[in-house]
Amino acid sequence: MEKKIFQLLEIIAFVCAYVLVLRIFNITCPIRAITTIPCPGCGSTRAVLSLAKFNFADYFHYNAMAVPAAFAVVVFICSDMDIFKKILTKKVTYAITIPILASDMVYYIYRLIFNLIP
Repeated sequence: MEKKIFQLLEIIAFVCAYVLVLRIFNITCPIRAITTIPCPGCGSTRAVLSLAKFNFADYFHYNAMAVPAAFAVVVFICSDMDIFKKILTKKVTYAITIPILASDMVYYIYRLIFNLIP
C-alpha cells in the first residue's frame, strides 16, 4: 500500500513539474506547439474551468469530452490499485474506458474536420 501511495505522489509531482515547465515556456499544448495540429485534449482545461463556473455553453464549445475522458483515465489508473481491483476488473475497466475514449476520438475527428477546436 505504501508503495502505491508513493507512486501516486510521484505521478502528482511529475504532473506539477510538467505544468510548471509548460507555464515557464508559455506553452498551452505541447503537441500543438510541436506539430501545429491540436490534440484530442485541446480545450479540456478551459472546458473544465467553464464547467466549474456553470457555464455549460463554453464547456461544450471548448471540449465536450473533457470530463468523460478524464473519468476514463481515472478509472484506468485506479484499476491498478489494490483497493479497486475487485470492482474494476480488466473486463469492467475496458468496458468503461474503451467506449469513452473511442467516442473521444470520433468527437476529435469531427472537431478537426469542421475546424471547431479553439
